[in-house]
Amino acid sequence: MDMMDVYLNEGRSDTFDVTGTGPAELSQDGVSPPPTRNDTLRSKLQLRRGELNVQINKELMMRAGAENLYKVTSDKKLKETIALELSFVNSNLQLLKEELAELNSNVEPYQNSTASPFTSPMIPLGLKETKDIDVTMPISDFILEHYSENPDDYSK
Repeated sequence: MDMMDVYLNEGRSDTFDVTGTGPAELSQDGVSPPPTRNDTLRSKLQLRRGELNVQINKELMMRAGAENLYKVTSDKKLKETIALELSFVNSNLQLLKEELAELNSNVEPYQNSTASPFTSPMIPLGLKETKDIDVTMPISDFILEHYSENPDDYSK
């Protein structure tokens, strides 16, 4: 079980693992139900990213509060305690950011794993040659017939 399994499955045996080959809960007729949206790897990664962002925001607010308290306090013992708390918050923040960066670097779930092994080559074709077409007469006739207005009023 790799680190991504721990993040996404959190020890549950009723979900798919990261590779998609893990055990799934069987229905009464013995057939595995199709994975729901909540069971897909992409949604699990998105959910974990959201949780990490919430934790990072909490740590940032704690750091800002501790920095403000450090600035306004004059008690030396309290400043040492706040400095220790700041270093703890900064280390937590660094760990959360590293975990988020690791999740963001995982592109495997976003690649098409169901693609056929055979792909047809693309054949480059030259551009077609086109010729200018004069459409002023048909448009002038259309304006005259449908709007009963002088087509010359609309020419450049």
